[in-house]
Amino acid sequence: PPFRLPRVAAFPPPCGHLFTMFPAAASWAIALSLWTVIEFWACGGEYWPSMRSTYKKRMVVAVGATCWAMVIVGCGDAQDTKEEAPAGCTNIPKVRAVSESCCPEYGVDACGAKLLCAALDGRTIASCYSERSQAGGRGCTDDVLCMSGECNAEVSACKYLLGETCEPNVGCVDVGNTFTRVECAAELGTADPQTAPLKCTGEEHATVSECGVCTTAADCVSNPGTPFLCVAHRCLGQTGSIVYNPQCCLNPGGGAGGSDPVLPCN
Repeated sequence: PPFRLPRVAAFPPPCGHLFTMFPAAASWAIALSLWTVIEFWACGGEYWPSMRSTYKKRMVVAVGATCWAMVIVGCGDAQDTKEEAPAGCTNIPKVRAVSESCCPEYGVDACGAKLLCAALDGRTIASCYSERSQAGGRGCTDDVLCMSGECNAEVSACKYLLGETCEPNVGCVDVGNTFTRVECAAELGTADPQTAPLKCTGEEHATVSECGVCTTAADCVSNPGTPFLCVAHRCLGQTGSIVYNPQCCLNPGGGAGGSDPVLPCN
C-alpha cells in the first residue's frame, strides 16, 4: 500500500493497550479497512467487476466498522483497567533536606547528615527530622530524635526532661547519678495531690517520707500509724496516717500540720 502500517509505539495510551493485546491482528485490520475504503472510493470499484456496487459499499462499511469497533473496545478496556501504583516510595529522591518527604527504604541515604527519615505524630508520609528535634511527649523511633536523648519504645514518644510537665505513661529521663530516681510526680502546694499537675521530679534518697517522690509504696517510710501510699509518685498518707504536712494526705484537708504530728489524715 502507499502508506506505512502504524507502529505500536505510535499509539499513545490508552489505545496502545489494544496493540499490547493484539499487535499484528489489530494493525493489519485497521490497515486493511483504511486501504479498502480508499481504493474503493478512489478507483470506483473497478477491481470488483463481479460485485454490485451496493454490496461493495456494504462490505466496505462492515469491514471498516468491525475494525474500528475493535479499536474502541480496546481503548475502552484500557481506560477501565487502571494499573496500581508500585509499592514502596523509591520514586522519592535520596538525601532529602529537613522537613522534605523521604523514603525510609533508603535507610541512612534517605536524608542528609544529622537527619532521620520517619513518619511521626500522626503523619502518613515520612519526612526528614533533625536530631534532638522532638520535645517530651512527641513521637520518636530512635533515641537520637529526642531532646531528652531517650525514646520510650513502648509508646513511641520521647521521655520528658527534669522539671518538664509530663505524662506518666511516657515517663521522665534518668539524670545520671544526680538522683536515685526521676518520676512524673504531682506538684506540691496544690489543693489535691491526686489531681495536681505532674512534673518530672528527682529524688536523691532511696527511701523517702511524706510527700517524697516514689516509684512504689516500698519507697515510702511512714510515720507511726497507717502506712503511706505511693499515689501520683508521691508518698501520701491515707486514713489514719500521721503526717506533718496536711498536703501529704490523700484527703488534703486531713492532718494537723505544724511541728508535731498529733492528728492523722482523714
